[in-house]
Amino acid sequence: MNRNPAGVDQGTMRFDIIDLRLFIAVADSGSLTAGAVRMGLALPSASQRIRGMELALDGRLLLQRARGGARPTEDGRLLLGHARAIVAAWQRMQAELGFERDSAAGRVRLWVNTAAMADIVPGRLPAFLQAHPTIAVDIEEQPSDCIVAAVADGAADLGLAIDLGFAVPVAVDAVPLRPDPLVLLVPAASPLARRRRPHLADLAGEGFVALAADNPLQAYIARHAAAAGTALRVRARVADFDALCRMVADGAGLAILPAAAARRHRGRQALRILGLADAWAERRLLLYRPCSRRLAPRVQLLADHLLGNLPQAGAATRRITAA
Repeated sequence: MNRNPAGVDQGTMRFDIIDLRLFIAVADSGSLTAGAVRMGLALPSASQRIRGMELALDGRLLLQRARGGARPTEDGRLLLGHARAIVAAWQRMQAELGFERDSAAGRVRLWVNTAAMADIVPGRLPAFLQAHPTIAVDIEEQPSDCIVAAVADGAADLGLAIDLGFAVPVAVDAVPLRPDPLVLLVPAASPLARRRRPHLADLAGEGFVALAADNPLQAYIARHAAAAGTALRVRARVADFDALCRMVADGAGLAILPAAAARRHRGRQALRILGLADAWAERRLLLYRPCSRRLAPRVQLLADHLLGNLPQAGAATRRITAA
């Protein structure tokens, strides 16, 4: 049998489960380096595995490599869908055979929206990690619709996202955690501070301070503003909620952000928090988890921790299925 210099049989797909998990990790993180870190592999070893997968496919590229990271090619996207299905089936087999019954060690893939990243991750995860030293949590910030899809197809073990109000392709459980409304932050000296619950349309012409345009929360706000025929006049963009609040306090503009973040970051600054009358600003944060298979012990431990340490965790589970 002819072999290439790397010792890989060309034309024969002999991928193991680590190869597939690594490819998923690289695709999800957008970086070969980050994917290797998630898998606990040295970068040269991870790179060799990916190259071996490509050689096994007659040299077809699976990743488009660039200075900014790595993205799946058309062949890579095709492989990615199959890889997710195979890894999910592998995990189901392990759970059903009781292979993980007594194990609470390993990694949990937790995808969260911007509000949860700023609030629940720093507020709740440290206690969990201290209580469970054999568990690591890989946290990914993504838009809520991507989070639900990732939980449904096995790319994420758990998700913290808003209630989207529509069905997802594969059944998941959605457990209400708490309200997560968006509010308007204004300087206390502003005439707007005397308003009660303005609509976003009432603020046309006002200057805003915002997060980066590609931030999932900011994209959510911009999308709903556009749908209402109101374009935000963004005067400055900052990296986090703390900078957002300081900029508003210093008169740079108004800001829209989650109520929990506004309360936590305003500190002693002269700021007022106003509710928004728009329906899209009345959000709920939910814990999404797959209902098609038994959760691995480490995943169940994290889910229980989140449900036991957040307000309204006792609310009934709502199953979301395809329409």
